[in-house]
Amino acid sequence: MSLQPLNAAAITSSGKNLGELQSSSFRSQVGESQQGLPFAELVSDMIHEVDAQQQVVAEDVQRLASGEIDNLQQVATNVAKADLSFRFLMEIRDRLITSYQEVMRMQV
Repeated sequence: MSLQPLNAAAITSSGKNLGELQSSSFRSQVGESQQGLPFAELVSDMIHEVDAQQQVVAEDVQRLASGEIDNLQQVATNVAKADLSFRFLMEIRDRLITSYQEVMRMQV
């Protein structure tokens, strides 16, 4: 069984095609380099970015504890960013699992 790709121009909502509904801020967040990448590669890249942030935070906390860094505000900001990125990744994971379960429940 093969799936045919959707034609975005054919999908309309109140007279506008899908391309017109996408905000410019979303397009700028996605970035030119990520457009056209396979979904699995996007998820993999996101996981690696979150992991890198977690490693930087671990190093910063270690350096703060040893006295090498005295800027507590910067470390706290990095911890908050890493925490938010991790929570976002977990939310995406949960949504992917829910979507997969819905697809598996579909009757063919």
